[in-house]
Amino acid sequence: MAPYNITVNAVLPGADTRMTEGMPETARAYIEQWGCPSDAPVLDGARSAERNAPKIAYLCTEAAANITGQVIGTFGLPMTVYSPRQVVGTLLKSGDGSLDDLELIMPNSLTKDLASGDNE
Repeated sequence: MAPYNITVNAVLPGADTRMTEGMPETARAYIEQWGCPSDAPVLDGARSAERNAPKIAYLCTEAAANITGQVIGTFGLPMTVYSPRQVVGTLLKSGDGSLDDLELIMPNSLTKDLASGDNE
């Protein structure tokens, strides 16, 4: 898409909100692994959702035309670019690939070794 001046990025937003106030410590530890330490010095409103909007808007400007195919994290003040992912498996199946087919095939093939969020 870049040759046509079209950029595509994924934004992984985060913020301290009423919803996250009662988050258990295990969830906070998970968030920390994404580069958002809970023990970092917090300025008043440093992790507010309002701080994410300018970063996301920036990605839509000409100044950010060179940024494409990235996963960009925004969590208040920090802005993070994550390392590129790599293909770890491919499923090539003939037929229509109906939901019923996928429900039978996926657990024993492409997603067999993927960890569930419940057991991490």
